[in-house]
Amino acid sequence: MGYTMKGSPVKLGTIQGTSSHASALKDFTEVTFGDALAAADILTDMASVYDAVASDVSGLLTKPNAGFYMNNKTYGFYIQALAAAGSNQGQVSGAGFNLDGENMTYFGYPIYRCSGMFNDTIVFTYPENLVVGSNTNSGWQEVRLIPKYEFDGSDNVGIVMQFAIGVQAAVASDGVYGSTVWS
Repeated sequence: MGYTMKGSPVKLGTIQGTSSHASALKDFTEVTFGDALAAADILTDMASVYDAVASDVSGLLTKPNAGFYMNNKTYGFYIQALAAAGSNQGQVSGAGFNLDGENMTYFGYPIYRCSGMFNDTIVFTYPENLVVGSNTNSGWQEVRLIPKYEFDGSDNVGIVMQFAIGVQAAVASDGVYGSTVWS
């Protein structure tokens, strides 16, 4: 049994303050970055997120697997900053940096690469807090049953589903959302 999903591809880019305040992460503690993220200031921006987690969000640092979430571009800035600083973190036997995203950390907290995240954004939370959600409050969802048995004599049915899907937060306040959009 297989399935096919079709729809709009994930589009990366910048997110606006209005959409951030309407997002599933709107109740996360906000950290404002002064400029667009770059390799030169990524360590400062990550420190800002970490400081907010350590001071404002009770118990988040002790949650299992808590870590940083960022897109591939931001992750690349982090790798560049590590290389410029002479760090050996992520080095693979002298063959360069580990670009598959495994075992990279910041202060011992894992970094999770999320290719669908917006640019200029760093989120700190734990994996169990980010859950799959659907937009059941709109007219964009549909489930239809196709009775194939009426046409081919089998016992088969087909199911067609159309809906939007995205990320939701299980505990709305358990995280920090650092971005350039809060100003």
